[in-house]
Amino acid sequence: MEHQQIDFILGVSKMKTPLFYLICTYISSVFLSSCGPGPKADLVLSSGTIYTVNDSIPTVSAIAIAADSIMAIGSATDIAPYIGEETTVINLAGLVAVPGFVETEGDLIGDGYRSLRLDLEAVENFDALIRRVRDRAAGLPPGAWILGDGWNEESWEPPLADPVVGYPRHNDLSQASPDNPVMLRQSGGRASLTNARGLSLSGITGSTFYDGRGTIIKDRSGFPTGVFTDGAQQLVSKRIPRSIPDIEGSTPTVHTVALRAGYETRIRAGFTSIVDTSRVLSRMLSSGEVVLSESDPLNSYLTLRSRASIRTSKDLNVETIVDSQPGPPSAMNSYVRRLASTSLDNSINEVSPNSRIRALRELTGHTVSPRMSERGITGLLPGKRADIVVFSQNFLEIPLEHIENTDVVYSIIGGQIVYRK
Repeated sequence: MEHQQIDFILGVSKMKTPLFYLICTYISSVFLSSCGPGPKADLVLSSGTIYTVNDSIPTVSAIAIAADSIMAIGSATDIAPYIGEETTVINLAGLVAVPGFVETEGDLIGDGYRSLRLDLEAVENFDALIRRVRDRAAGLPPGAWILGDGWNEESWEPPLADPVVGYPRHNDLSQASPDNPVMLRQSGGRASLTNARGLSLSGITGSTFYDGRGTIIKDRSGFPTGVFTDGAQQLVSKRIPRSIPDIEGSTPTVHTVALRAGYETRIRAGFTSIVDTSRVLSRMLSSGEVVLSESDPLNSYLTLRSRASIRTSKDLNVETIVDSQPGPPSAMNSYVRRLASTSLDNSINEVSPNSRIRALRELTGHTVSPRMSERGITGLLPGKRADIVVFSQNFLEIPLEHIENTDVVYSIIGGQIVYRK
């Protein structure tokens, strides 16, 4: 048969007829379309299970992205023509990709401030605590408070070298953070440790006494060690600004640090968009205390729900709140809760595959609001915005008790990889 086709083409070529030129033109056009320059993708995900959340094409194995939008979806063969020399190609190696989750009610800056508090429960000794404080101070402007919780001197190895009544002295802490006041609460909250800057701001000297329930721990020379117990802790804590946005002695620079911290926790958790309900963030954006550049992923990440007419540098839009998420943000926790709410017989492990897909669809923008739909956050289809999360396991198929152990491997917002594990 192959020889017959060759003979036919050779025969036509000898004829020099219009048919010959037609065949040549067709072959050339096919060849050029497959091998010519054509549009190329900036990013390609391939060799995975990609849920489009669209009934007509429920899953594909590859996806091509240019700028902030999806160019094409299909098999690796379908996407191959979109790969050029400058294309970043990620081999998913069987991992699962889905549209990014939308957090429908959140407080980026408030959660950011909370995440900036040092968790000291696992520090193995005083030197490790000092390192944590030094690292945090390096990322903050002078004057911003460094707060933390959970240290326990009784579990430290090696133990304190020169304790006073069993507690540490502030000297090393003061050297680690000379310009930033520090207040670190002991596990259980019975005592706190501050540094020289914190002592100075609080007006604590060797002659300061506390006549309530609690003690200012002093050394043999009568100098404060930086440790306060029980009620005496308020001598320092009352100097910490209490109201957001003044929390932790904040400045616009610190607000931005907190905003970034809140954002980072979410992209690590699988959220690629948020409807933020914080009045504080609305005010700071509208007043210019926090400024986002045109290229900042936060511009496309954020949508504000405003109680007044709030406008930002990107004219962020008002949304209707549909769902709320208590506790730390987690796409998988949201997913499990949504599945549980659809289980009529309280047997969550009996949730059907269709219910799993429906829960994913609801949590990735399909029912959030019309405005989300306009922005293209409604599935992975050509022309739609490329907000995608890659997970470590197929949470749409595994037993439900294992879903919360699913990790985020990549977060992609507007075609940009903003997080990779």
